[in-house]
Amino acid sequence: MKFVADGFNYRELGFHYRYSPSIKFYPEPHTHDFFELFITFDSQVEHIVNGTKKCLDDGLLIFIRPNDYHCFSKTDSSSTHLLNVAFRQDTFDAMCAFLEYPNYISQLLLEPLPPIIRLQKVEQQWIKSRFEELAFSTDQNKSMIKHQFKLQLIHLFVNFFNRHQLAHKNPTPIWLNQLKENMQKKDNFLIGLPKLIELSGKSHAHLNRTIKHFFGMNCTEWLNSFKAQHAANLLHYTDLDIIDIASESGFENISHFYKVFKHHFQSSPAKYRRIHSKDIL
Repeated sequence: MKFVADGFNYRELGFHYRYSPSIKFYPEPHTHDFFELFITFDSQVEHIVNGTKKCLDDGLLIFIRPNDYHCFSKTDSSSTHLLNVAFRQDTFDAMCAFLEYPNYISQLLLEPLPPIIRLQKVEQQWIKSRFEELAFSTDQNKSMIKHQFKLQLIHLFVNFFNRHQLAHKNPTPIWLNQLKENMQKKDNFLIGLPKLIELSGKSHAHLNRTIKHFFGMNCTEWLNSFKAQHAANLLHYTDLDIIDIASESGFENISHFYKVFKHHFQSSPAKYRRIHSKDIL
């Protein structure tokens, strides 16, 4: 069985949206001439794809390529909530052209099984609300909705499926990569170690061992690297005084700031600014 895009209402919006709080119909195994994204919500459902059976639980983002041969099969659980967004080949091609055909998207198409991303709860709900907003829009300008859908698609592939490829290349645990991403945010690294422990859910000793193994630093050195990078960005893009940059980056002691910065960039802050700052005003 093969489903074709012309059988669905793609013409107006450029995509097909459906949220199923309970699946009542399970299509036979099939392929398509279009792409699909699925997100699971509080689900227990079996996904049979390319000869492999996998039980899906809550919070998964799944990318189905046109030639994936798949279907869903009901489990004993009565809870099966799925969000489905389907889009045409030409929409996918337009996104790839805009992104200049990145290698990680090419790799996503070559993998034997559909790529799967584990979402945080806030990510899962944000994606659902954004697709709902587009699908239920009363805006008469359908072209604008198409543009917004493409922007949403770009966001998903750049921020989520790129994460999938990095996880394949990098043996670093997914939780540690996500922790790193969160701790690079100013609000978090300014709090420092307490926030690191809170977000990780791990003990200080466990974090020290793991971060040392994967990054060659202890927790404090790792946090200082985020602060130093933030300071480097301020040196590069602003004309703030160096003492203010040190404070903005979470360093209470200016001599400690100089020491940490020089360790990471082999340069004093003033020299770094002279080399990297480009003022066009």
